[in-house]
Amino acid sequence: MSRCSPLMRSMRSATAMALLAAAFLVAQSPSSHAARGPVADCQNDSPRSRAWWAEDTFVAPGHRLKPWWGPRSRPAGAPRFVVGDVVRFYAWGTTQIGTFGANKHPTGDPDDIAPSGEGWPLPGAPKYALLVRVARGSARIQDGADAGRLLDGWVSMGAKSPCIRIESRTRSRLRPVEFQFMINDPKRDDNNDGPTVYTRQWRLCAPPHLRDPNCGSR
Repeated sequence: MSRCSPLMRSMRSATAMALLAAAFLVAQSPSSHAARGPVADCQNDSPRSRAWWAEDTFVAPGHRLKPWWGPRSRPAGAPRFVVGDVVRFYAWGTTQIGTFGANKHPTGDPDDIAPSGEGWPLPGAPKYALLVRVARGSARIQDGADAGRLLDGWVSMGAKSPCIRIESRTRSRLRPVEFQFMINDPKRDDNNDGPTVYTRQWRLCAPPHLRDPNCGSR
């Protein structure tokens, strides 16, 4: 039976220590920590990313308020929202303001700010911008100028919302959280068309986390 020489054992020991050190450095690197958790996954998102748990696309009509209760495309039996979920909305397309008016993108008119006292849904925000708020349950903004704020009133999201974390939900399984979308316009009933909204939603059980194969029944 052959025995390893002292030199061979020393080389094997050095190799094992190097591998352990490399694993520790990877675990401590910012990129490794950035990949942990729905908020970081949302903030590090890119068009090629497939780390989100669910997605959805809908139209926010320019002439009325649009409610949204969560993604339709999700694992069978999984709840639409659990506390800790993070969502981000992207919008494109236009709203025609009035029957013969101009077409406005989700960013609205950045150089034309809605005044107070004239029926504008969100004074101080660009006219005709796409707005978002939470009407059922609660959610908190995670980044941008409004970071830390509860989304309990209208916020101008434009073409891309901040990352939004679900803080609480109602007992309803079908509508545990309700987001609402609307154009910042005091007279919406004669508007036409409306932006398309695409949403991504992250959950702790989504890759690379895989903590719960049922994606959270709690």
